[in-house]
Order: sequence, then C-alpha cells, then structure tokens
Amino acid sequence: GQEAVIPIAGLHFGLNQTDVIGAIRTSTGEKPCTPLTLTSDTSATCTLKADPLIPHTGNLVVGVGTTWSGGQQNTTASGIESRIKEIDPPAEVQLTLAVDIETIPEGSPARATFVESFSNDVATAANIPIWRVQVNSIFAGSIIVVFVILPDPNSLVTATPQQAAAVLAEQAAQPTSVLLTGSTTSGVVGVAVSASVIEAAAAATGTTITTTTTPNYFKQAQPKEYVLANMEDCLFTCRVLCETGDEVPSKDGYPVLPSERPGVCNSECMKHCGFGRQFTQSSPRASVVA
Repeated sequence: GQEAVIPIAGLHFGLNQTDVIGAIRTSTGEKPCTPLTLTSDTSATCTLKADPLIPHTGNLVVGVGTTWSGGQQNTTASGIESRIKEIDPPAEVQLTLAVDIETIPEGSPARATFVESFSNDVATAANIPIWRVQVNSIFAGSIIVVFVILPDPNSLVTATPQQAAAVLAEQAAQPTSVLLTGSTTSGVVGVAVSASVIEAAAAATGTTITTTTTPNYFKQAQPKEYVLANMEDCLFTCRVLCETGDEVPSKDGYPVLPSERPGVCNSECMKHCGFGRQFTQSSPRASVVA
C-alpha cells in the first residue's frame, strides 16, 4: 500500500495520546498507525506507511484506554463507517469506430458533440458517472478514441476503473449490448484493453472475463471446405478486408501500426482460413475390379 494519512472522527477519545491506538485490518494482516495522532476528544489522524505486502484496503480499528483506565475499548472491525480503500489507478481503453475522422475536425463543434455523446454512451454502458470518462486523444484509423476511466475517490462500492474497462471489453463482443446500441458507440468495431487491466478486474470479482470479438474480416471470409482453392479464396478476401477495412487488427491488446498491418493481417488470415491446420488422413479406398 501507499503511504496515507487518514482523518478519524469519533467520540470520547480523551486527551491522553498514549491511551489511543489504531490499525488497519486487511485480508492479509493488520498494520498499526505509525503514528496515530490525537488532535482532540473527537478527532485523530492515522498515518499508514507504504508497504507493498499489505494493501491499505480494510477496516480501520481504533482502541481507547489502558489497563490503568479500566481496559481498552475497540471500535468494531466491520461496517462501511470504518472501511477504507486505496484509490485505484485509471484504466486506459481504446475503442475503434467506423467513422470518418474528417467529419469531426479538431476544435470544431462537431468534435465537441462527438466527445460528449461518446462519453455519455461509455458511461451508460459501464454504469458509471460521465465525469469518470476522460477522452485523451482521437486519431485516424477509422477513428480510434483513447480514453481513461477515472477512479471514484468518494465511494467504496462503485466499480473500479479496471472493472468498468472490462465491462466495456465484454460488451464489445455482444451485438445487442448497451455499448453497441449507443447513439455514438454503435459504430464501435474494435476494443483494446491491456491484459493487466482485465486480470485486475477478474481478480477483484473472482470471475473469468471474456473479451474475445470476431472481426468482420473473419466473418466475411470463410472457406466452404478446407481444400486449397477454397482456402486461397478465403485468404484473399480476409486479407483485403483486414488491410483496408475499418477494423484495425490488434497485437498485445493495442491496434497495430500501419506498417505492421499487412504482416499481421496475413498471419491472422492464414490461420483463420486453415493454412497450417492439421488434417486427418482418410483411409485409402478399396479398388473394385469388374
């Protein structure tokens, strides 16, 4: 966990600094406040030093009193009132939309309208307030929008940026999802979220998150049979659509560069169309002699 100074409010702390102690109880152990500083009978501050082994997510427990004052009384280590949580880092997402970037010139009212509509669609799909969607850049290919989902420092129960990003990645694979039926995001043809973000979201929820989408250049290029002529037709169609279409293939979770695109398309399409596929040799047919 990172170093943090946490304000504490309560009643009857007393005025003797040595009578008050505090600690955070987490799933991996307990870490004391170093120090817990008493500022009044109703307030104190707890300083938690940085510790990579103990995340600062848990319940803050305060103890008041000693054996000389009749015994120590502790707050309950449960309940939302004593719960604290580290602020999660923002999560970056890239969405590719089948839109001509020339229709939304930088600095134009059309660009401002697009960003507002896009942010609203993303917030609705991820079930987060719109202020947590921050568009950082837009570039051609058709349009690739790079944005981050910000954490909510005032809530313990809202989705983390990583969880919200994973929701968007899942919805990009569902044609009837909220994301793909949005007024602007209905044009989404590709999504890129780093593997570390998906892993963090899966770890937080204890579930498996599926984000695989089938690109249109695969859907529109299918070999009728795994014979050479059909496979070559499939490869030609797939490569043309992949190299010139709206969908930019991804590598390691991010759209490939223009210079890499032909090679990536060729590799993906050859695999898709059956080249390198293992075939089971059929049994030889018996000859019939009249």
